[in-house]
Amino acid sequence: MTKFWLSTLSLAAFLHSAALAQNVEASDPFLRYPDVCGTKIMFSFAGDLWLQDGQAAQARRLTSSPGTEYFAKFSPDCKSVAFTGRIDGEDQVYVMSAEGGEPRRLTSDPARKGLSARWGNDNQVMGWTPDGNAILFRSMRDAAMLSQSNLYTVTVAGRTIRPVGTARAGAGVLSPDGSQLLYSPWSRDFRTWRHYRGGWAQDLWIFDRAGRKARQFTRTDATERDPIWTRQGIFFLSDRNGPMNLFRQDPGSGEATQVTHHDSDAMWASADRNGTIVYEVMGRIWRYDPATAQAQQQHISVAAEDLQARPHFMSYASAIDGFEPGTDGKRAIVAARGDIFDVGTGDAPVRALTASSDAQDREAAMSADGRWVAFISDRSGEEELWIVPADGGAARQVTKGNRNRFSHPVWSPDGTRIALSGKDGALYLVRIATGQMREAGRSASVFVHDYTWSPNGRYLAYTRFGPTDMGQIQLFDTVTGQTFAASDALYNAMQPAFSADGNYLYSLSERSVATRFDGREWDFQVPRNRAIAVLPLRNGLPDPFQSDNEDQRPAPLATIEFEGLLDRGLRSPVANGDIDGFAVTKEDILFVTTAASQSDGYQLNAYSFGKKEPRVVGAPFDAYSFSRWTGTILTRKGRDFTLLDSATGKTAPVAIDRMTGTVAPRQEWAAVLDEVCRRYRDFFYDPAMHGYDWAAICTRYRKELPRIGSRGDLTELIGRMVSELNVGHAYIDGRDELQPALPGSAALGAQLAFDEAAQRWRIAHIYPGDPVDPIYRSPLAAYGKGVRQGDWLLAIDGRMLDEQSDPSQALLGKAEKEVVLTIQHEGDKAPRFVVVKPIANQEGLIYREWSERNRMLVDRVSGGRIGYVHIPAMSPQGLAEFARGYFGQIRKDALIVDIRGNLGGSGSPLIIDRLGRPFLTTGHVKGIDYPTTYPWGGFTQVFTGKLGLLVNEATMSDGDTMAYEWRQARLGPIYGKRTWGGTVGTGSTGPLIDGTETNVPQYALGATDGSWVVEGKGVAPDVEIGFDAQASLGGDDPQLAQATRHLLSQIAGNPGTLAKGAPGPDKHIESAP
Repeated sequence: MTKFWLSTLSLAAFLHSAALAQNVEASDPFLRYPDVCGTKIMFSFAGDLWLQDGQAAQARRLTSSPGTEYFAKFSPDCKSVAFTGRIDGEDQVYVMSAEGGEPRRLTSDPARKGLSARWGNDNQVMGWTPDGNAILFRSMRDAAMLSQSNLYTVTVAGRTIRPVGTARAGAGVLSPDGSQLLYSPWSRDFRTWRHYRGGWAQDLWIFDRAGRKARQFTRTDATERDPIWTRQGIFFLSDRNGPMNLFRQDPGSGEATQVTHHDSDAMWASADRNGTIVYEVMGRIWRYDPATAQAQQQHISVAAEDLQARPHFMSYASAIDGFEPGTDGKRAIVAARGDIFDVGTGDAPVRALTASSDAQDREAAMSADGRWVAFISDRSGEEELWIVPADGGAARQVTKGNRNRFSHPVWSPDGTRIALSGKDGALYLVRIATGQMREAGRSASVFVHDYTWSPNGRYLAYTRFGPTDMGQIQLFDTVTGQTFAASDALYNAMQPAFSADGNYLYSLSERSVATRFDGREWDFQVPRNRAIAVLPLRNGLPDPFQSDNEDQRPAPLATIEFEGLLDRGLRSPVANGDIDGFAVTKEDILFVTTAASQSDGYQLNAYSFGKKEPRVVGAPFDAYSFSRWTGTILTRKGRDFTLLDSATGKTAPVAIDRMTGTVAPRQEWAAVLDEVCRRYRDFFYDPAMHGYDWAAICTRYRKELPRIGSRGDLTELIGRMVSELNVGHAYIDGRDELQPALPGSAALGAQLAFDEAAQRWRIAHIYPGDPVDPIYRSPLAAYGKGVRQGDWLLAIDGRMLDEQSDPSQALLGKAEKEVVLTIQHEGDKAPRFVVVKPIANQEGLIYREWSERNRMLVDRVSGGRIGYVHIPAMSPQGLAEFARGYFGQIRKDALIVDIRGNLGGSGSPLIIDRLGRPFLTTGHVKGIDYPTTYPWGGFTQVFTGKLGLLVNEATMSDGDTMAYEWRQARLGPIYGKRTWGGTVGTGSTGPLIDGTETNVPQYALGATDGSWVVEGKGVAPDVEIGFDAQASLGGDDPQLAQATRHLLSQIAGNPGTLAKGAPGPDKHIESAP
C-alpha cells in the first residue's frame, strides 16, 4: 500500500511538472555567448549550441551531448566552429563543422576542476587566428594561482599548443592581421558585481606579438571587457557611463564613443571579420552594424526538447541536508532535496511524508508520541512551521503571516507546543492547535539552536550569547514568563539538557581552562577543554553520581527553586576534553568526542550512572543526531547512515538508498530563486539593501524564469540578480545537473607537447617540486628516475602515444598508482622503461615553481639581503606557506610579503600578529655564538628588519583586510596595485532546495570608529607598481623586482643582524684595606 501511494505521488508530480515544462518561452529563450559570421548566429541555450541561419527566426540545435557546450566561435570562413565543451566531463576545446556533426577534441591536459560559477571555465575559446589554422583560447594550464590565466593557440590540424606571449591574460582577440592582441590582463567576466570600481576592474591592453611589447589601451576605473578588433575598428563593452554598453575607441587619439545605450548590461560581445557585432542583453541577442551605427534585436526562437527541464526520477541519497532518529529508535526522519522522509532499516518501507519540487521542507522533528512530524516549509511563500502525520497524510500549516527564517523545531513532551528559533536570535513557543506564537527569549546572536524542554514541559532551557561572544544558559518559565540565568556569565556554556526526571540541568561548560604551551611559537593555545556541568534544580537533591538507591531517588521535578541556583553546581565524572555534544538518558550520559584519529571524525562514549565508568560505544562517524526521547543516535559515515542503540551497542543501517522521488526542474528553479530572494532580504548586512528596492528586483527577475532552459541558466540569472546590489561576495553556485562524470585525471608533473614534425610527445618541462615534502611531489623529478626535459614520451603502460592517443587519456584513473613510462633520450638508439606514480593534478607544482622562482629573484636583486614569502590564501594552506618560507629568512635585513592573488580566508590577524611583534630585547646564551631575540631562538624569534607588502588587483577578501590592517599597524610600505576591495564577508544560510548554496554578504569590515572601509574600493599601495606587461610567461617578474629595489633603498645598516652581547659586567668588589 505504501509503495503504491508513493508511486501515485511521483506520478502526480511527474504529470504536473511535464505540463509545466511545456510552457517554455520558446519564442523568447534566454540565450548566451553569441557569435556571428555573416548571416549566421551561433549561441548557447540550455547547455547546447544552436545556429540561426539568415533571417529564419527558428534556430536549430547543433549539439546534444550530456555535457554543456559554450563560447562557440566561427572560423573566419564560417565553415567550422570552435567551442568549449564538457563533453567528456571537464572543460576542453573542441572543433566541428558549423553545420553540426561529431566534435573533435583539441586540448587534453587536465582542466581545472571544481570551479565555482564566479571563476568561469577553463579552456575558454576566444576566437580564431585570422588564417583559420588555429584557435585562440584562455586557459589556467600554467597558472600558479586561481586568479591567473593566459592566452594560447591550438592548431586545428596538429593540436599543437603555443602561448601567445603575454605574462597573463583574460579575454583577448587578435588584430585582423594577427600581429597584435587586444586583451585584458585579468579575467573577472563571470563575477556577480555590477558597477564595480575596485582594483580588479579590467582595462584593455594591446600586445605586439613580434616585438613582445604591451601598452595600455583603456584607462578608467570602470570595467572594460569583451575586446573586439575587426576591419571596422576596435570595440569593447564598458560600464563607465552606467550599464554595460558597446564602445568604439580610436587607436590613435584614444577617444572612446558609446555606440549603444541599453538600460541593462550588454554581455559577451563578439564579431565576425567584417565587423558585424553580436552581444546579449538579458538573454536576448542584438546585432550591431558599424556601417550604420545601428543595433537591432534578433528575434530568435528555439524548438527546444527541454532536456534539462524535463521531470526526472532520481535517488535522494546524495541530497540529504538534515536527519534525526525517530521516536521509537528504529526509524530516521530525513530531509532531502526539499522533501521529508520516514526511513526505516533493512526492508522496512520508506515513506515520503512530503513530495514536491516547488517548496523546500526542511529540519524535521518527530513528536514524543511518534504521531506527528514538524518541519519548516516555504510552500506558503514564506517560511513557516508545518506538521504532517507520521504515517502519511496531508500537511497542516501551523504558523502564518511571518517574514522570518525559522529553524530547529523542538516538540514539548506533551506534543502541544513547539519551540523554534528565528533569524534574529529570537526563541519562540508555538501552540500547535492555534498557531499562536510567543517569544520566550532572545540572544544577541543569530540562530539559537541549543534549547530543550524540561520533562514536565514547564521550562525551556536555552543558550544566550552577548557582546563577549560567551554563551550563558537561561531558564524560561512558561507559567510566570520569567527568565533566570543557569550558568555564570564569566564562562562559556552551551547545550543544556535536562535529566530524565527533570531534577538536574546538564550543560557543556568551558569553565576549566587548560592552556597548551607552544614552545616553538612561544605562545599559548586554549584548546577546546569542555566539561559536562550539572546543576541540581532543587535544594536537597542528591549528587546524581553518588546515589545508588532507587528507593531514595527524588520525585520528578515540579518547580525549580531558583534561589541560590548557581551555588548548587556540580561537575560530572566525565573527563574534560574535546566534547562536541552530549545527551542524558536514565542510564547514561552519552557524549561525542573527536576520535583518536581526527581523520575518523567523532566517536560516541557513554558514562554509566550505575557502573560509574565510561565506555566507548560504536565505530567512528562524520556526523550525528541524538534522539530526544530514547538512547538512540543516528550517525553518518560517508554516505552510510546507521541507527545505534547506546544501551546495547547494536547498530542497524538506514535504507537511505531507497529514498527516491521525481524532480520537476522548472518548479525547483522557481523555488530556488524565491529562496535566494528571501535569504538576501533576511541576512544581507545592510537592511536598506544599499538603497535598492530588493522586492522589485526579485519580481523583475522572476518574470525571466520561463525563458531559461537549464540549471546553469538559472545560476546565470540569479547571479545577475544579486549583482544589482553592487557588493562583493554575492555568489550563487549550481551548474547543469545532467553532466558526465568527471574523469579521474592524473599528471606526471610536467608539460607535455606534441611534436608535429616527429609525430611524438615530448617532455617540454619538468616541475621540480620538493623532493621531501609530499605536498609537492613531482613524479618525473623523483630521485633516480633519470628523466630529462626534452625526452620523448613514447608510451604509458604499453599504450603507444600519438596525435590521437595522448598522455592525458592514457593516464585516466591512474593517480597515485604505479605506471610504466616508455622514455627515450634524444639520440639514444633504444627507449627505456621508468616506473612512476602520477599525481591527481599538478597545480601545486606550478605554484611551487612560481613562488620559488620569485624567492630567488628577490635574493638575486637584493644581493641576498631581502627575503620573500608568498601567501596564496588566508587559509590553513596559506598559513603553511607562510611558515614554510618565513622562519628560515627571519634574520634577513628585509622581507617582502607577497599576497598577490591571495584568495582570502580568515588568517590575516595571525600574520599581522606574528610580523608585528615588537623587538624589545636580545638573548645571549652560553654555547651559542649568535644572538637571538628573547626568549632565545627558534620560531620564537622576532623579525627585526624592514617589511614590505606586495599586493595586486587580485588580492581579495581577507587579503584586502590584511592590506588594510598592515597599514593601520604601520608595518611598512605597500607596493603594487590597488586591491580587489571585497570585505563584506559571506556566510552560509543553509542549502537551497536542490542542495546548492547561495552566499549572502553578512559580515562587513569596519574601521575602529565603525565606518565602512575597503569594500568597493580596495586598498591603494604606497608605491604603485603597475602590471608587469613586458614580462614573458615563466620569466622574471618586473613588478616584484621593482618592489625589491625600492625596499632595498629603504634599508639603513643591517637591521637583520642582532647586536652581540656587551662585555660581561664587572661585579668584582675590592676588599677593604
